[in-house]
Amino acid sequence: MLGLEVVVLLGLTLLAAHVPTDRFRIAPPVLLLLTGVLFGFIPT
Repeated sequence: MLGLEVVVLLGLTLLAAHVPTDRFRIAPPVLLLLTGVLFGFIPT
């Protein structure tokens, strides 16, 4: 079940990272790296 949660979380991250990149003109990889760092602090 943990694998499914990770896949859903990554999919939501990709969708959520696309909107601010167009609005704030940030490179998508930079925003994805920042969200990855934030997800690293979420306890399992």
